Amino acid sequence: PSLLIHKKAVAVGRLEKEKDFKSLIKMWHLVNKKNIDWKLEIYGEGSMKNELLALINSLQLENYVTIKPPTKDIYSVYESASVYITTSKYEGFGMTILEAMAHGLPIIGFDSVGGVKILVADESNGFVIKDRNIDLLASQFLQLIVNKNLMNKFGKQSISMANEYSIKNIMMK
Repeated sequence: PSLLIHKKAVAVGRLEKEKDFKSLIKMWHLVNKKNIDWKLEIYGEGSMKNELLALINSLQLENYVTIKPPTKDIYSVYESASVYITTSKYEGFGMTILEAMAHGLPIIGFDSVGGVKILVADESNGFVIKDRNIDLLASQFLQLIVNKNLMNKFGKQSISMANEYSIKNIMMK
């Protein structure tokens, strides 16, 4: 699992409209005004890559937000991060959320996503943001990164909750 010591948040998904990485980048712009120590890495590829890169440049976030290609070693990515953020407009179960939880990452995401509704218990293993509120997303992220005890609590709870979806437990059901 992640040691939650790296000042890095991560998001994973196709660079398509439904993943709404634009909202994530805009949120990071708000975060960056108050904390320049943290970096955001987005892993994925898709038709919106150039548009997202242009948004990163227009908000002067080139040193803080990076779009990286998909990797076969996504587990190393989770272990080198300290927070997982999802801003999808809609999604099914959300395997990347569960993978991030299994690696002990606190999760922050919009309640409009099925995986967030199923896997994230607000203020237990992360923050569930209502009404796709980018300002609240930013403030909850900032609250989490300045409170190491809360981050560790959420990380431990993520692992515990992810274990409910282990092969052993699912096969029993």
